[in-house]
Amino acid sequence: MYKLFFILSVFIFAKVANAQDADIVYKHAVSVNLTSPLIQAINKNKPDSTSLRIPTNLAYSFTVKNKWMFRIGAGGYNNYQSLSSDIFQDRKITNINKLSALASAYHLTSISEKWLFGIGISVSAVYNQTEKLFDSGFDVLKSYSYSKGGGIGPGVLFQYKLNNRLALFTEYNALFNLYTTAEGKEFSSYPEQNYAKTKEFNQGIQFQFPLALYINYLF
Repeated sequence: MYKLFFILSVFIFAKVANAQDADIVYKHAVSVNLTSPLIQAINKNKPDSTSLRIPTNLAYSFTVKNKWMFRIGAGGYNNYQSLSSDIFQDRKITNINKLSALASAYHLTSISEKWLFGIGISVSAVYNQTEKLFDSGFDVLKSYSYSKGGGIGPGVLFQYKLNNRLALFTEYNALFNLYTTAEGKEFSSYPEQNYAKTKEFNQGIQFQFPLALYINYLF
């Protein structure tokens, strides 16, 4: 319920915020990602997995002469689950962590009084960690995987002006990434079966989540 209240509050605030500042052009903005609370409000009974794909949760941007926008942002995600059986002694723990950062530069073009279009370049850095532990009562199996790296590539941005203080925008990036990965398993009762594997300098193109919706507060 609080997520729906948060979303409604944003749009109500957009209607009443500082109408007397209509002639002022603001250069700075703080952006908050609304995608995760929106999806959780719509799909109340379904877990939200989009946080694993959304690049940033919070960002700061600076606009120069209404033609160039420079953004830096960061995001984080944690999902910890612990399951146990009342009948058996089994216990399963899953811990997922993700940290990401994104910097972008966009050239802005005004489509109309309300709409802005931007095209530019983005640079990203990402760290992912997944650990799973399974305790059967006579053996403990721990599996893990890690990845870290960065990318660079073009991006586009669409922004809709709600009023002189607030705006909604979405962006889409196609990044060429270089990253390293590591994975392995550890057995408490059978250490001879332990293994670790590392791959260096993987590469690939990542299309970052195109439907991320942000709200901008300008100041």
